[in-house]
Amino acid sequence: MIKTCTQEDVIRYVYAETSPEEECWIEEALLKDQDLLSFYLDSMDLMNGMNRIVKQPSNRVIHNILSYANMKTSDSEGLAHHSGYRS
Repeated sequence: MIKTCTQEDVIRYVYAETSPEEECWIEEALLKDQDLLSFYLDSMDLMNGMNRIVKQPSNRVIHNILSYANMKTSDSEGLAHHSGYRS
């Protein structure tokens, strides 16, 4: 029985989730099937692009987090003062 290489197989290959035996027959399939090779190259471009994405929160989110943290710090200091706790 001859196994057909699918796009799912190519995705697993791109993410290095294949065995050495699978890698061999996927590479052979890529050499023989221009559409599959094109899908592989597009997948590699997409993965490389996603790896270059830098994620960082917006200034508004950072401000909200810091404001909330300051509010909580003020609340706990006020509770300690009102409960008679002295450090």
